[in-house]
Amino acid sequence: MSRSLSMLTVLLFGLSARANPGQYRWPSSNLPVPYKVFAHSGINGLPSSFSTNCPSCTLDNAVKTAFARWIKGSVTQTEWNSSYQGTFTTPSVRSAIDGSDCQNVVIWLGGAVWRWGNGTLGLTTVSFYTSGQITNADMELNNIIPWKLGGTSYSFDVESIVTHEAGHFLGLDHTPSNLNAIMYPAVGQGEIKRQLDADDIS
Repeated sequence: MSRSLSMLTVLLFGLSARANPGQYRWPSSNLPVPYKVFAHSGINGLPSSFSTNCPSCTLDNAVKTAFARWIKGSVTQTEWNSSYQGTFTTPSVRSAIDGSDCQNVVIWLGGAVWRWGNGTLGLTTVSFYTSGQITNADMELNNIIPWKLGGTSYSFDVESIVTHEAGHFLGLDHTPSNLNAIMYPAVGQGEIKRQLDADDIS
């Protein structure tokens, strides 16, 4: 099962007002769910020194903050929790997306390795048993389009997009009828959209 976030080009309307929790869940015995971020040497749009010049706005911190928006302590109605386990270097490129390796990863892919089209910003693949128990989640992000760590440029904000994809990672579907929800299936270029809406929390 894969879910993606697209650039906002048309208005999409649906019937549901809330993020659908779906039929897939992490077992409570697996909480907190561990994840790692690929040790990138560069991300399109970010300065080459993004990991050293600005300790408070590094890529890993943006990813960790995005995941933390969904965890218990941030959302009082949930027991969901995740745990950042640092970076990894292997496997790389598409080999990192493997639903059977018990490695939950976040990785930017570009060039011919990105297979989803330029209009897709991110895609999270969730693996599960037929019972609905999630066993693995891998997040791919589009390194063809330009990224930013906040600010006013028309690049795509790392924390905003990863917050959406982290919702898929934990098992949520899209919220198709609420433009303000993090789980709305599209986002405007340059938009900063980091705060969970009441529908996301519900």
